[in-house]
Amino acid sequence: MRLDRNLPSFPSGYPLLFSSVLSTFRAFLCPETIPHYQGSWGEPQILLPCSPTCASNTASLNLTTQFCTYPGSSAFSSLSVSPILPKISPPPVPSSTPSFGGPVTLNVGGTLYSTTLETLTRFPDSMLGAMFRAGTPIPPNLNTQGGGHYFIDRDGKAFRHILNFLRLGRLDLPRGYGETALLRAEADFYQIRPLLDALRELEASRGAPAPTAALLHADVDASPRQVHFSARRGPHHYELSSVQVDTFRANLFCTDPECLGAMRARFGVANEDRAEGGPHFHLEWAPRPAELPEVEYRRLGLQPLWTGGPGERREVVGTPAFLEEVLRVALEHGFRLDSVFPDPEDLLNSRSLRFVRH
Repeated sequence: MRLDRNLPSFPSGYPLLFSSVLSTFRAFLCPETIPHYQGSWGEPQILLPCSPTCASNTASLNLTTQFCTYPGSSAFSSLSVSPILPKISPPPVPSSTPSFGGPVTLNVGGTLYSTTLETLTRFPDSMLGAMFRAGTPIPPNLNTQGGGHYFIDRDGKAFRHILNFLRLGRLDLPRGYGETALLRAEADFYQIRPLLDALRELEASRGAPAPTAALLHADVDASPRQVHFSARRGPHHYELSSVQVDTFRANLFCTDPECLGAMRARFGVANEDRAEGGPHFHLEWAPRPAELPEVEYRRLGLQPLWTGGPGERREVVGTPAFLEEVLRVALEHGFRLDSVFPDPEDLLNSRSLRFVRH
C-alpha cells in the first residue's frame, strides 16, 4: 500500500497538521498496518505496507482527503491510499492421459496426424513410448490444445515416415527420398533405436548404387567351315589336307553398362575391334583344331576366345562354355533367366538366352 502527497514547502509548525491527518488515517487502517515516513517535507512520502488480509479489502482503503497548506493560500494537497495487489498465477491445469484403444490426434509442427496409443508406444524405450505410456502424466507442453490435439514442436513432414515405421515396423521410403539426414535427426530426437539402425543400413547400402531394371540378351550361332591347306610331310613333300573348323558368332545386348563391361572383361578379347560401343557386344572366334597347323590358323585370320582372369585363363571351345560364362556374369549382376530358345530343357546347348532384372 502506498500513500503519496504533493505538498509545497511547509512553514514552521505545519508538520503538526500532517501528523494529525496521519492520525486520522490510522483510524481507517487495520492494526497490522505500519506507517513509515520518508523524505523531506518538500517531497513527503508515506508508505503504508499492508498484509494480504487488509489489501484484499480495498473498500476500507480507498480514501481521499484535501486540506489547505497554510492560511490564505489556494493551494491544496491530496492524500490517497491504494493497495498494491500481488500478481497471482492461475492454478496449473492438471495433466491427463488419453485412453488406450481410441484415436489420438497429434499436431506435429502444424501437421495433424491421427493414430492410436498402441502405435505411439510400440517401442517403450523411445521418447514417444515414455510420453504416452499408460499412467504417465502428459508433460505441460504436450497438454491438449484447441480441438483436443497434442502439440509437438518438430518437423511435421518427416513425422509421416516415423509414424509409418511405428505402424509397420520397417522403413519404407519413396524412391529417390533425399531427406535421410533430417529423418535421422528426428529419429534421434524421438529416440527410436530400431529406426536409427534401419537408416544406417539404408545409408550404407546407398554407397553402391541400387540395381535398376535391365535386359540382357545373348545369341550364339555356330557354323562349320571346311578349311583346305597344304601340309608339309617332308623336305620336298607336301600333301593337300582339309579339316573342319567351327566358327562361332555371338551377339550380346545389355542395357546395364556395368554388366556389359563385366562381360567384355570376362571374355579376354584379343582385339579391341571385336568390342563395339553402346549396349551391343559382338564376338567371333574359332577354336584351332589339333590337325590345323598354327601357321595356317593365323594365315586364315582365325582367333580363339579366352575367358577368366590371370592364372585361370581358359579357352572357350564351344557354345556350352560360352553360355556358361554368360550365365555366371548375369547372375552376379542380379539378372534372372527369362527364356531359353529353342529347347528350355537344354540350357547350355541353346541358341538364345534372355535375362531380365526388375
